This record gives sequence, structure tokens and C-alpha cells, in this order.
Amino acid sequence: MPRTCCGKLRTTKFCPDCGAKLGETPTLDQLLAHCRKTQAAHESRMTTWLEQGNQKEVDSQARAANKWRAWADALEALITQTPPDVPRS
Repeated sequence: MPRTCCGKLRTTKFCPDCGAKLGETPTLDQLLAHCRKTQAAHESRMTTWLEQGNQKEVDSQARAANKWRAWADALEALITQTPPDVPRS
């Protein structure tokens, strides 16, 4: 069910602008998957803009991809360091 967050209708489990969870309570693994998916989307857009020669948009998408990559890497490190008997939800 779509929800509104950051002034926009969202159909994802997390808001791509602020990262707030939307709907069901997601697990850390789901949050990590969302971060990686968003990172890949920005990288794809970056490639498209690069092919079109729009350096301003390339730089913008690169910054966004780097932000999501950093978040995903930090979350992945946290998950990896978490003992197996601690729930991830």
C-alpha cells in the first residue's frame, strides 16, 4: 500500500529521500537490499547521463550513488559484526 513520505507518494519499503521505513517493519537485511538497489539505480542513471554527455547530472548521480554505497557498506559491516543470536528485525 503506497504511503506518503517527504511530500511524495512512496511504493517502496523505505523512503529513498530520508530512509524512513514505510509499512511493515523491515529487517536489516531488507534495509541493506534497499540501499544496494537504490545505489545501483543511481549508478545506472549516472551511466545514462554519461552517455548523453551531461556532466552536471553525472556528478549529481555519482554523489547520490556514493552516499547510498556508504550507507550500505556501514550497514553491512554492522550486520556482519552482529552476533548470530541477536535478531535482525
